[in-house]
Amino acid sequence: MNLERPIIVLTASAPLDAERLADALRTYLDEFDVDIRTAPAVPGGDLRHELEATTGLGESVRAWAVVRIADGAPGSAEIEVVDRVTAKTLVTSVPRPRRDEDLYRAVALKVQALLRASLAEPSPIVASSPTLVRLSAASAPPQAEEHASALETSFAVVGFPSGRVLQQGVAVALVRRVWRQRLELAVGGQALSGIDARSGEVSAIITRVPLSLAARLARRTGRWEATAGLVGEAAFVSIDTTSSALAVRSGWSVAPALGGEVGLRLRLGARAWLGVRVAALGVIVSQHFTAQGQPLATLSGLEVAGAAGVGLDLW
Repeated sequence: MNLERPIIVLTASAPLDAERLADALRTYLDEFDVDIRTAPAVPGGDLRHELEATTGLGESVRAWAVVRIADGAPGSAEIEVVDRVTAKTLVTSVPRPRRDEDLYRAVALKVQALLRASLAEPSPIVASSPTLVRLSAASAPPQAEEHASALETSFAVVGFPSGRVLQQGVAVALVRRVWRQRLELAVGGQALSGIDARSGEVSAIITRVPLSLAARLARRTGRWEATAGLVGEAAFVSIDTTSSALAVRSGWSVAPALGGEVGLRLRLGARAWLGVRVAALGVIVSQHFTAQGQPLATLSGLEVAGAAGVGLDLW
């Protein structure tokens, strides 16, 4: 049995998914350097046959434990845990929530609780493995629900290098998690400082109000989350010009842009996080503002944006 990096093998009977259970369990055990693997489902049959087959999976890879989930009685999921370190076999069940995300979190919480309880009993094998000692001594994580929606608020900085333009302000976004919590769809907007421009006897204030739609892939490891994806933006741009000697006019336009973004978050608890995000977009419709043939401001080419702030899971 390999206890330098303990191995847990997971199997699931259709329609349940071992990969989704593995992702949920890694949320709680990644910090302990536990190797979590999946294997094909154990054929159904009588309970003795299932347990023998489950135990055989663990022996084949020298695993610490083997976990099998399957549909149980109506409205429940059955869990079989074979702990090869303490030579225990546990069979239990959990109520089946409506959402699959909640089911896999509930099963993962139950599995890690059973394994911690089993390891808590004195054993020379456990004592010889620093990983299992740390795991048995650690407190269990809170049973928090997976939240599908969140709100982000950030301090934002936006720049146009070609025009030497820099704006600062506040960004707000509503995030919806789909596809097993791995894909995020975010709709947001920014309130940015105005751009002061002057050329000769003409002065102007340029206002940009960007609205954005982003699609991000998210990966969570312990308390850290990384995101990467595409972002599209439509910026409503208005210019208010004044002059004491010339007749001038104001107006507005829409500047679309498309690009990509990456982000990193640190979870502060079950529902809140700190995060940073960086994006680079190409402006599709260039914005050049002139007065008397002289440039006032240029909002074209590459747009670079950064944001740092907090997020909160809503429901």
